[in-house]
Amino acid sequence: QLDSNISSTLQRSIRQIEVRCMVCKCVVSQRFETNQVKQSDHARVVTRPPVIYALGIGIAVGLQYVLPLSLGLELAGDITGGLLLGSGLLLLLLSVLPFLRGQQNPDPLEPTPDIYETGLYAFSRNPMYVGFTLIMAAFGFLFDNVWIFLLLLPVLVVMHYGVILREEAYLEEKFGERYRAYKSRVRRWL
Repeated sequence: QLDSNISSTLQRSIRQIEVRCMVCKCVVSQRFETNQVKQSDHARVVTRPPVIYALGIGIAVGLQYVLPLSLGLELAGDITGGLLLGSGLLLLLLSVLPFLRGQQNPDPLEPTPDIYETGLYAFSRNPMYVGFTLIMAAFGFLFDNVWIFLLLLPVLVVMHYGVILREEAYLEEKFGERYRAYKSRVRRWL
């Protein structure tokens, strides 16, 4: 009798463990599959665009410390920088608003559920990047730092090959003819 009770209890315990393992396996499998979809459904850019611009500005500030190069524009540089900064920030705000309204994340490392074709996106496929570029140029004037202007071209090359072309390939693959039609109607920058 004792042997039978132990055997029965042991069998129940084993079944409970098996059921728990099956449940855990399903949960882990679901999480893995969801993560795989999320990891593959994005533009595969080299990094987030603000990081590229910030690195360019940071390197320029470091170079300015080592080998100062000045524009010498003083007040004119400050006014120009202020206007560019204001324009860049306004452009950024107006280009992010559709994403906020549509509850979509503008981060290229996240999935893109839809293409925006109205507002600023009717004139430029990349108004956010135009805004970031204006802001970087503004810092060149405001900090009186020629290095920022010299590094703007490499930043734009990295943006072109490391971000924009990758985003375009992703969007073309995901949205097909709809994106190709948008691409043929609207310029990449301005």
